[in-house]
Amino acid sequence: MHHKPFAQTDLAAQVIDTVNALNTVPIPGRKAFLGTNNPVFAGDGEGPLRRVQIDPFHMTATTITNCQFSMF
Repeated sequence: MHHKPFAQTDLAAQVIDTVNALNTVPIPGRKAFLGTNNPVFAGDGEGPLRRVQIDPFHMTATTITNCQFSMF
């Protein structure tokens, strides 16, 4: 049985269309501080405070409905 790659499936096309229809805004990348030197739970990765590089990304300008999320 031959399967199409994910990007070629009808579901993938529907998800891509849904994401493309959302009103997104670009968020520029930058360096930022992440974490804390006083973690509540040491084992969960909260600490230590460190400087990280955040890559640019897109975020929706408005909240996402449950219906929109279910399409994703």
